[in-house]
Amino acid sequence: MIDYLEGVIKASSLSQIVVCANGVGYGLEVPLSTSCNLPKLGENCQLWVYTKVREDAIKLYGFSNE
Repeated sequence: MIDYLEGVIKASSLSQIVVCANGVGYGLEVPLSTSCNLPKLGENCQLWVYTKVREDAIKLYGFSNE
């Protein structure tokens, strides 16, 4: 289970980002409230993560606070 990520933002759109932590790029869905408060590309960020496991997918959701 992934609960928290800290790393560099490698890519971002309005609802998705990729955070590189120790050489691994994690794709996260983010709400607009978090997306608006994220640092710029190439800067460090810290996110609380909710991991959703389904039969057909595993998704990570990132939030700026717990």
